[in-house]
Amino acid sequence: MGNIFAITTTTNDIKADATGKASAIFTVTNTTNKPLRGIVQAKAMGNTRQDWLEVAEEMEKDFGPAGTQQFTVNFKSTGTETGKFPFRLDVASTANPDEEFTEGPTVNVETAAPAPIVTKGSYWWIFALIGGLLLVIIIVIVFLLMRGGKEEPHPGTPTPTRSRTPIPSTPVTAKSGGIGTDWQLIDGGLKQISVGSAGRVWGVNAIDNIFRWTGSGWEQIPGGLKNVSVGADGTVWGVNAIDNIFRWTGSGWEQIPGGLKQISVGSASHVWGVNAIDNIFRWTGTGWEQIPGGLKNVSVGADGTVWGVNANDNIFRWTGTGWQLIDGGLKQISVGGAGDVWGVNAADNIFRWTGSEWQAVPGGLKWVSVGADGRVWGVNANDNIFMRLGT
Repeated sequence: MGNIFAITTTTNDIKADATGKASAIFTVTNTTNKPLRGIVQAKAMGNTRQDWLEVAEEMEKDFGPAGTQQFTVNFKSTGTETGKFPFRLDVASTANPDEEFTEGPTVNVETAAPAPIVTKGSYWWIFALIGGLLLVIIIVIVFLLMRGGKEEPHPGTPTPTRSRTPIPSTPVTAKSGGIGTDWQLIDGGLKQISVGSAGRVWGVNAIDNIFRWTGSGWEQIPGGLKNVSVGADGTVWGVNAIDNIFRWTGSGWEQIPGGLKQISVGSASHVWGVNAIDNIFRWTGTGWEQIPGGLKNVSVGADGTVWGVNANDNIFRWTGTGWQLIDGGLKQISVGGAGDVWGVNAADNIFRWTGSEWQAVPGGLKWVSVGADGRVWGVNANDNIFMRLGT
């Protein structure tokens, strides 16, 4: 019968990271009007080794008539190879695999050249390393003496902290319209935080532990994520250290096909994300739809408003058909809704969109999040947690 399945992929050329890792998303469709059970296999081609490839999901799945399933193939070389390494995803019916099968499109993974190796006899780097370590030790000693010998708590499971509030950058006069009045220090330590609304705040710490705010303290949630996002309706998604995607069911984590480095949830029907090479994706309810453009950070509000920033810290707003460039420069942005957009720049200065321009907000944060109700939380360079008062 030949090709009873159709196989597509989001891109045919991807770049591996510095460790030789990459991932590709394939969509497999049953082209017949009868239910089928199919089995997939990642197929190494050219000079690609078979043991570099792994299918992230169950390899055998049921397909309804015209039904669709998504599969992620993870690529992991030794990190020392340079060049392009092709592979594809094949699928066959379990009932008649010799005749009912389809070969998928070829994906090429490009790996960068490894870091140069210092040749034998070149010892200058040893003295440079020793000198650098001595300089760091001197700086740390001076810093501790200036602070009266107080040591910052190590980031990990949130614990009470005595660190200072964010240090304001250029002082500004607070204006009306949602800027708030001050920052309140919250016990704990997180590297990234997400606010859906006043009663829905989640975050992850330096070792990827997951926490949920109860209103009076942090409750640890099983699992490990590097990035988490909660919507105004309580919907929670996240991604782990190898870019696998998960959705919170209320009692555990359900893995979703695909691979993203950062994800944003406005609500159950508004989920966006970006992958390791800054491709942009929107969840349709059954799979990922690629959106034209390239962003390193994206955020979607409860009302479907979407903003993002690219690798050059340029700011963009989604119009529904394309991206509109907005004046300014931010490294991270958060959208609660059309009227609530906050962000931080490369110097950790904080800004709020007034509707026509960026208004500076006193303080310094490396990550900020605004909910659909205008509630704002953030974390600073020391992983201290802050809630904005008066928003």
